Amino acid sequence: LLDGYDGQYDWITHTFRYGGAWLTMKTVEDCFNVQVDHYVRVNFNSFVEIVDSVGGVDLNLTDQEAKALNWEVPSNSMLIVNKVHPGWNHFDGYTALQYARLRAIDSDWKRIERQRTVIQAVMDQLKTANPAQINTLLDKALPLVQTNFTKNEIAALLTQLPGFIGVKADQMSLPAEGTYGVRVGMDDREMFDPDWTENIRILHDFLYGENSDSDAYPNGDPTLSAATSESATPENAKATASPRPSASASPRPSASASPAPTASVIEEP
Repeated sequence: LLDGYDGQYDWITHTFRYGGAWLTMKTVEDCFNVQVDHYVRVNFNSFVEIVDSVGGVDLNLTDQEAKALNWEVPSNSMLIVNKVHPGWNHFDGYTALQYARLRAIDSDWKRIERQRTVIQAVMDQLKTANPAQINTLLDKALPLVQTNFTKNEIAALLTQLPGFIGVKADQMSLPAEGTYGVRVGMDDREMFDPDWTENIRILHDFLYGENSDSDAYPNGDPTLSAATSESATPENAKATASPRPSASASPRPSASASPAPTASVIEEP
């Protein structure tokens, strides 16, 4: 869909640079064979303000995470205002952002886990919120994000919000361990080269449950496609584990247009 990028590979997160939220959604659809209708876009500034709007979050730090935030070991976070300690800490939005950015002490995998931990911690802060407090929070938070949800769709979701308060979200990372190799993409960047058929199956099982008939494959059943392709036989498609956890690879910066769950983007400033 983008001229000049045929046959080229880049990180899936870079699709936002090429074509905004629309291309990111289309790429997720194309790679993982799921239907994506909506997105919510959050940048660093709005991340901080949203965490502050719920009164901060409680996070349980490892010894290495505490040292990294305090700059006692090399860290890619910014300097924080108040020192932290191993164990439970109450973070404001700025410090929670630095926690969510940590990866120099371990890997991208762990950074992704930290980002999801902060999202769950925000949800945990709402456990005791009453309807008036939730309404005030939404008045603060909604102007801080960009989304393609319409006002009517948001209103319909708000009626369901009480059922989500205090809920623990199921989480996972893709590609799954042992289902990817490595390839070199644009600008000589290393990236995962996943067994797409296997990871599509894993994602659909996660979203809909094993043997569920409630899910759909907008691009056709990948298992059936793989069965007819020599290049997708188990001995060829099953890749070895990557030594470097970079972001997953998109087939190319231009995803195919499938029919359009919800994708979120936390973007660098």
